[in-house]
Amino acid sequence: MYQQFVDSSGFEVTTYVSIVADAIKKLGTRLSLPEPLSVTIHDPCHLARSLKITEAPRDVLQAITNLEVRETQFNKELTGCCGAPCETIFPELSELVANKRVEELAATGAEAVVTLCPYCYANLKRSIDATGTKLKVVDFIEIVYQSLEASNAGA
Repeated sequence: MYQQFVDSSGFEVTTYVSIVADAIKKLGTRLSLPEPLSVTIHDPCHLARSLKITEAPRDVLQAITNLEVRETQFNKELTGCCGAPCETIFPELSELVANKRVEELAATGAEAVVTLCPYCYANLKRSIDATGTKLKVVDFIEIVYQSLEASNAGA
């Protein structure tokens, strides 16, 4: 995955989402959230566009019961930007981009937005808070952890 960016030097570099997806697939693990939740995925630009990693997060989320995944119009490699990359230089533009993306995400009717990037998390949360949109932002690994914890408690 990262070989095009760094010298491999005999080791493999991979993303944590790919490792989690592979582990769930190999182990046949079935996870469950304690309460039903509907989410929409915000694909981070770096993962979706640069690394073409879009199915692994969906595979993991699909393995979680009590979780409904709703797709946005612009997803995967065509994901909308959260606006974070231009925040330092053009904060007004960043805000406009984030607000547009939040509008797209909210249109799914989901309760929460799941993302795998801390920059996306922060920028989307800032926009949601500023606009009063009825969404919460959740990091991908939080969903995985909650489902592991709930699954282990029920075992």
